[in-house]
Amino acid sequence: MSKTIIIGLPKSFSFYKNLEKNLTQLGFTVVDISYVDHDFKYPSFFDKFYNFLRKTFLNDKGYKTRLKFKKYASEINSKLNSIEKADYALLIRPDIYPIEVIKKIKKKSNKLVGYQWDGLHRFPAVHATIKYFDRFFVFDENDISSKDKVLLPLTNFYFDYDKDASQNEEIYDVYFVGSFVRKRMQSIIDFTNFLTAHHFVPKIMIYCQPVHLAKEFPNDDVEYIFKHLSYEENISFLKQSKIVVDFLNTAHKGLSFRTFEALYYDKKLITTNSEIKKYDFYKPENIFIWDTTSSTTDELLDFMKKPYSKVNEKLKQKYSFTNWLNYVLDIPPFEEIKLPK
Repeated sequence: MSKTIIIGLPKSFSFYKNLEKNLTQLGFTVVDISYVDHDFKYPSFFDKFYNFLRKTFLNDKGYKTRLKFKKYASEINSKLNSIEKADYALLIRPDIYPIEVIKKIKKKSNKLVGYQWDGLHRFPAVHATIKYFDRFFVFDENDISSKDKVLLPLTNFYFDYDKDASQNEEIYDVYFVGSFVRKRMQSIIDFTNFLTAHHFVPKIMIYCQPVHLAKEFPNDDVEYIFKHLSYEENISFLKQSKIVVDFLNTAHKGLSFRTFEALYYDKKLITTNSEIKKYDFYKPENIFIWDTTSSTTDELLDFMKKPYSKVNEKLKQKYSFTNWLNYVLDIPPFEEIKLPK
């Protein structure tokens, strides 16, 4: 008999669809209560001003969340009412759900687990939700020493429903996709020019909104896109590339999903996140840590010309979604996932 799991997270980049796909492949019956939270606009100036007053004078950080959720409340409550009791519930970014909804999910599930894949300081409303969870995980070591003493360490993962991790034809030497952030754009342009000057074939894609921003940094080898890639499109480009580039989000120290996707698909990685050196899968032959103050282009070129060094399959499996889920839900057997010291 299959287990039932409630999942809830922001609907972005089709990630939630892949979460459901992997869960279904593992035999779960999935009740998906995810919703789009990133395109919210206040219904009126009054609502915006009222939120400011409540947040400032009443320390109410949940009013905006309740406004966002209101559009989807009927559909989500209908889904929750349709089940008597789920075996598990997993909320990623629980701060997008009002407290009363989290309480309802807790009543509707035997075990409620939360995971904050962004630093807690970025979404402070999440602090008020933590006490309702049976287990609550964070991926930034800085959050472990915060005021919430019940927090557990965790990394991101790679989806393992795609059993064909074999190599596609690698038509690109270097792959990067990211959003337009003006302060880093000149660095991206310089990096692209460096690649082409040394006869590498780059696939550099920058999501750009509004579209006129693309005119600020014109470059024939940078592809500006005006809608987000789906998760499947991203993985397709990654499979066709030898090296993946990942720029650290300075708001946190946790490793990105891109890091673990590179691990699964046997891709070399260029990253600005020096924390990666502490992890058990780190190999200098496979991972180049770019330090803006000390790294040299000669070192980078030397790295790019070296072959990939295979990582032990058991070690890779540790960071798979299957092991991640078993660990998070406490379903043996699993290998415990900790953040390195």
